Amino acid sequence: MKLELACLLQSLIAMSDWSKHANSNFMINLSDKPLSSDVKCALGYGLSFANQHIDYVDVAKGFCNLEKYGDVPVQDLNICKGLVYSSLTTPSIPNCPRRFSLAFKELKNDKDLHITKVDKSNCLVILNKADYVDKVKDLLNDEVTYSKLHKDPLDRHGTSTRDFKIASPA
Repeated sequence: MKLELACLLQSLIAMSDWSKHANSNFMINLSDKPLSSDVKCALGYGLSFANQHIDYVDVAKGFCNLEKYGDVPVQDLNICKGLVYSSLTTPSIPNCPRRFSLAFKELKNDKDLHITKVDKSNCLVILNKADYVDKVKDLLNDEVTYSKLHKDPLDRHGTSTRDFKIASPA
């Protein structure tokens, strides 16, 4: 009985609009890991599809800048602030099925994979992170194309490249 229900659920998922409209043809998996159908389907909607993170500080800064530099009447601005801030405090409804949220979470937690967009297209490529890092190192070691800098170009801006953390594969 459980097996029949599981098969029925899978067939319903496969026939759902979410599964039908996902564009998983624009994804290339060059990694060693096979991707589940949920992951493929979720990636068919793009990397930012389930990203619901809102930076509240940026929202507040935006209102401050609008107040300082914009020509919006204070009364109208205060009404907008009230509407936006009240909507930020109410729980949001997820914009995608739970299985997609779980698929994106699985991808985010997988430190062995690197997912990137292909230049000037909407195609996604999934690579082994170690292969990606090796390829970048090979490219940067090409002394014909790249040359080492003798001084830090950001020092004149008060920031040093030494302040940035470089993530290495584990």
